[in-house]
Amino acid sequence: MSTVNHDELGVSVPLYLDLFKTRDDCFAVQRMDGSYGPLNIEFEEKHVEQHINGERTYGQYLVDPVDNTVRFAAIDNDIDDDSNAPLENALEAAVLEKQRALEFGLRDNQVWLEFSGRRGYHTWFFFDPPVKATLAKQLLEYIVGGTPEERDAYTEQINDGADPDDLDTPGVDIPGGHTEVFPKQVGLSTGEYGNLIKTPFGLHQKTGNRMLFVDETGEPYSDQASIIRAAIRNRIHPDVAGGILEEFGDDTEHLVEEAEQRAAGRGRDLEDIVSEGMDIRPCIEAAITGQKGNLSGEEGHHMRLAAAAELLANGYSVEEAHEFFKAFPNYDPKITEEKLREVQSNLPRPWACSTIKDKCGSLVTDCPCPATSDIDLVTSMELNHQRYGHVWKNDE
Repeated sequence: MSTVNHDELGVSVPLYLDLFKTRDDCFAVQRMDGSYGPLNIEFEEKHVEQHINGERTYGQYLVDPVDNTVRFAAIDNDIDDDSNAPLENALEAAVLEKQRALEFGLRDNQVWLEFSGRRGYHTWFFFDPPVKATLAKQLLEYIVGGTPEERDAYTEQINDGADPDDLDTPGVDIPGGHTEVFPKQVGLSTGEYGNLIKTPFGLHQKTGNRMLFVDETGEPYSDQASIIRAAIRNRIHPDVAGGILEEFGDDTEHLVEEAEQRAAGRGRDLEDIVSEGMDIRPCIEAAITGQKGNLSGEEGHHMRLAAAAELLANGYSVEEAHEFFKAFPNYDPKITEEKLREVQSNLPRPWACSTIKDKCGSLVTDCPCPATSDIDLVTSMELNHQRYGHVWKNDE
């Protein structure tokens, strides 16, 4: 794809802050290996300049723990690292997400596509005033994972005997890739980071590519600064997002109440936490609830890492994840904290079923999760849940 030099961007630093600054207490910096670490300082104009000039690459933690709102939400569409699928597959997914958003009732100037700098594209949604994280997350999950009506129709076909591999999955699918919705958390407590996403115009530290807004052909806009201005002028009002969800049958007040309770519900009973984990796979649940012994040795170590990634990716806090590991006799709070924070800082993503079976061996021999197809190598938990959720529920 063609590039735009940073001198040609002409982006207003104050406007960039207005659009992308999410919190007053922290943001994230990308390391040379592509991973991220938190910076517990305020994101200021000098950081915007460093970001745009390519000196550093920064990301933003989406959820404000003060009121559990977000100023923006995004869908990350990536080609898997072990896949030879073309980058165009990720672009096609982003374009389809925009089309679905417009069908839901958003306007063309309220949904923006961006090259993420390496193996994918972001689909951006901006809100003013900030919207409750749970509503933004639900809206994007309907775009990616299908509406309730679409999922019901899909499940009905499976129950009638159709092979999932012969059906188009609800929502958006990337052959050879995966999607992720940001925000991942619906609520945080003070001091928590949640998940982050890198913001436009910086250089990807691993590839040197610049993240730029693009049109539906993948071509960068010649006037990137105009996209910032347009995005600010046309931000989505929370009432619009809530209205779309209500059309799909959601009780938005109930969603917000649940999110607030979850953010405040530290120290909950382990059984209650597990019961809320609709996307926690059976093999992970069996392991973290003690059904697979003490998780010792190399297989046990890998299972703990897989469990940590699964819990954090599904919105559980580091403190809640500790509750699972406390049950094991060799629990070390310091080591566990270090490992959980390490997983959290590297954008936690559930392990592929194939990876768990390869690294955890005897701990997953009786896992009831059906085998996934080749399009799910890195695993989108949402896709797993769409395909097999009815099977898991029937096993309970």
